[in-house]
Amino acid sequence: MDTQGADENLRVIRKLLERTTIYRRSLAPVLLATGLLGLLAGVGGWFLQPATPLGFGSYWNVWAVALVLLDLLLVYRQAGRGEEEMWSAPARRVVRSVLPSFVCGLLLGLACMASGQPLDHACWAMVVLWHVFYGCGLQTASFFMPRELRFCGWSFIALGLLWVGVFLILETLPVARWAHLVIGASFGGLNLGFGVWLAFTEKRRAAV
Repeated sequence: MDTQGADENLRVIRKLLERTTIYRRSLAPVLLATGLLGLLAGVGGWFLQPATPLGFGSYWNVWAVALVLLDLLLVYRQAGRGEEEMWSAPARRVVRSVLPSFVCGLLLGLACMASGQPLDHACWAMVVLWHVFYGCGLQTASFFMPRELRFCGWSFIALGLLWVGVFLILETLPVARWAHLVIGASFGGLNLGFGVWLAFTEKRRAAV
């Protein structure tokens, strides 16, 4: 039996539990920034109207990269203020947990971009895939992070499946332009809402 590995896992789990409050505090500004930029990207996509699946996917992938870089900067600054190690063992555990879902969402999105399908079909397929896999990533991260993240993850999964049901009932697809507002409203609005909730509840806990 690998007792050394078991001891390391217990140490990491214990540290994650001890840092729940720290992660809760640091997650709020990350979600707030993600939500605000998500709303901005949705409005920008509505006016730009990329005319191909490649343009649609590229537009949102550029925003996704910008969001990741911004979130990393926020986490880095907060880690420095709290004298915490940014790339710690618990942080690596969280990243490994979300990576499969996020990579699958990215790869399937790229496949939609290169599929040669009509614009509306490819765009709404990406909408569904990105919602579901992003929600799955948040759901797995919630085992190491504040429990509110679990509800946020299930919300994204439910929205993705809801759109599938809507398409089946209507037997038609809205124009691709509306997909920008849907992504902006969900990725922007939900992240912003949960960010505000975490910030509010953290301040209330600190006041008690």
